Formats: sequence, C-alpha cells, structure tokens
Amino acid sequence: MEYSELKNPDIQVFINDLKILFDTFNYIHNFILTGGEPFLNRDLGILIEYLFENHGNQFTRIALPTNGTVKPDRNTLNMLKKFNDRIDIHISNYGEKSKKILPVFEEFGIKYYLGEYDAEWFETGKPISKNREKDELKRIFLNCVENKRCNNIFNGEFHLCVKSSCGTNFNLIPKDEKFYYNLRNNDSLEVKRENIKRIMDLDYNVSCNYCDFALKKGKKKKGDI
Repeated sequence: MEYSELKNPDIQVFINDLKILFDTFNYIHNFILTGGEPFLNRDLGILIEYLFENHGNQFTRIALPTNGTVKPDRNTLNMLKKFNDRIDIHISNYGEKSKKILPVFEEFGIKYYLGEYDAEWFETGKPISKNREKDELKRIFLNCVENKRCNNIFNGEFHLCVKSSCGTNFNLIPKDEKFYYNLRNNDSLEVKRENIKRIMDLDYNVSCNYCDFALKKGKKKKGDI
C-alpha cells in the first residue's frame, strides 16, 4: 500500500472502538495515543475530549508521543490545554526540526517533555522472517520491554505490541488469530475478556520472528538521523 493511499478512519470508527475497549477493560493505567505521528490526525482533539468526558475515570493518564514536526490544529491544542494535567506529551528530540512545535505549546501554556538529543535507540529490523525456533522466540519475547507495556489496538484488534498490529495489518507479517483478538467480534463480555487474557498469557508473539528490538542491535543516536 502506498503512503498516499493511507487515510484517517472515520472519527466514529475510533470512538466505537474506544467504547468497546473501555467496556472490556475496567481500568487502563497509561493510555497511549500514537500513530505514526498523532498530530497528523485532525480529529485528535475530538478523541481526547471523548476520552476524558466519557472514560476519564477508567484511565490514569494519556501519553502522547510526537516528533514535534507537525503543528496541532486549534481544537487539539485547546483539548491538550484543557486536560494537560493528565496528558504526558513526549517530544522525541531530532534537533531543530523537533522544536518548531515548542512556541505553539508555550503560547497555549501546554506542558511537555523534550527528550535528549543524543538519546540512543535500537533498530527493530526489517519486517522479514528470521526463521527463529520457538525457544528463541520465547527468549526474545521475555527480554522485550514491549511485550507487556505496549499492548496495542489497531483496526479494533488487540495485539501485544505495535510491531504485531502494524505488521499484520499492513501485510508485512502473517496474520494468525492465536496472536490477536478482534474486539469488534460480536462476543459476550466474558468471551472478550477470556480472549484478552489468552493473548496476555502468551509466551511469545508472531512478531518476535520479525523484530530485533529485544536484541539491541543497530544502536543509533537520534542526532545521527
């Protein structure tokens, strides 16, 4: 799929998925709104308002990572200001190009965190099969900080990590129902929760065969990009 073909889903699709999500989960400690770049979505302000107005007692905080290169629309800025005490905006620091957003935040009185310019990160590797045995997949999964911290919802599907959700939905990683659950299924609440628990209890993920993040290969500094 060409990037030019990618479009934001209808806002109501997002809202419907959020409603199902919070009907299924009693409480989420840290709720992350991400992308790609979240500020490219001009409905982001509507989503933020919906979350706080309808489910604000079901999560602690919203985390919003950005590269700082896209100026949010005015409604998003207003919502970020209104709920700023419970929104953690983390700007990845790629130098001057990540600082264009700072005057806008300061004008609106929006608190943010700017990461270190020379912070290190690791390549996740190209999405090609590494032909790993199951024992190696389990070891990689065990050593990966993503496996329990970054559970992801994409197109209504619950995945253990972003690599799994994006990789399978963009047809880069084979889709296997063992490793995800579609929250849009017309199942009872009990069945939904049983499937979420089943996913959470996995000891490896299909994406582990396509990802090198836990191996800490290809270490780079953001300033080198």
